[in-house]
Amino acid sequence: MALSTFEASFLEVSGENTGGWVSHVEGIARLIQLRGPELHCGIPLHLPEQAAHLEQITHALATRKSTYLAQPEWVTVPWKIQPKSDLDQLLDIMAQLTTLIEQAARLNTTIAFDVLHAQRIELAQQGWEFHAQLENWYQGLLRKHADPLYYERPSSAPFISHLASVFPKALHFQNFEIARLHISYWTILLLLYSSILTIPVSSLNDVNPTSGLVALVDNEFPHRQALELARMIAQSMEYLLSEDMHILGPQKVFFALRTAMHVFTSTEKGQEMEWCKEIFEELGRRGFSFGKILCRCEWDDIPAHLSGTFISGKGVSSQKTCAHNV
Repeated sequence: MALSTFEASFLEVSGENTGGWVSHVEGIARLIQLRGPELHCGIPLHLPEQAAHLEQITHALATRKSTYLAQPEWVTVPWKIQPKSDLDQLLDIMAQLTTLIEQAARLNTTIAFDVLHAQRIELAQQGWEFHAQLENWYQGLLRKHADPLYYERPSSAPFISHLASVFPKALHFQNFEIARLHISYWTILLLLYSSILTIPVSSLNDVNPTSGLVALVDNEFPHRQALELARMIAQSMEYLLSEDMHILGPQKVFFALRTAMHVFTSTEKGQEMEWCKEIFEELGRRGFSFGKILCRCEWDDIPAHLSGTFISGKGVSSQKTCAHNV
């Protein structure tokens, strides 16, 4: 089955060309979509299928586009018989959040300021609703485990020794599945804080000081939370890149680490930025050049670089930016 080759998809990236990976993700998405949700009813999603769903949603988040996996039939029909796992439940929320991420990206290109401000506030309200869903999901996960899901340990990764002082503590997890859940959870929260819950200062003038929206537009809280999440993602790299993780760990870090790096860049955390770049270099030394491509891309150029439009030759300028803006 085509899905059995999914875990090797990142190895299809060579040089500055992401075409193999994008074609693979989009091809698998079309295959699953054509089969329809009914054919998945009562069939447990095993690792390759779950990985495919996660990668499709990650691709949608990276390109700031919605995904068919957010449609009601895809959220409900496949699980009429088989209950959802913790990851399945998280993927549902992530898939639906792709719609908000797409709306936020579209608003960034809107020039009708009166419309823009009102929609920004409405988007933030929806964002806080999803924030509550994510918090409820995580509390449910915690209740299932008596022991801590992760813990701090002095960092000892040999591949980052010269920058060890940036993150002297590393996060280690009960197992790989717990680590994967946390990386996905922290990344979607990070995107929520940085893309939706942080409202431009110009939009705050439209908020009635006596309304309940004042609490929603306090940017200080999202900023603090985003930076803390970015640090936790970075601290997880030692565990995910350890020898015990083989290739499973490295394949899960690219977009999460690039999202964390974006936060460090926007908050002018120079040492943290260099630390992230060094991790991407280490991934490149291991044969995963995909991370180096993301690292060299401007944040706002990533959608074009990872889209089918770029592959067809319409995104040449973005390719040059990604290749040379180190």
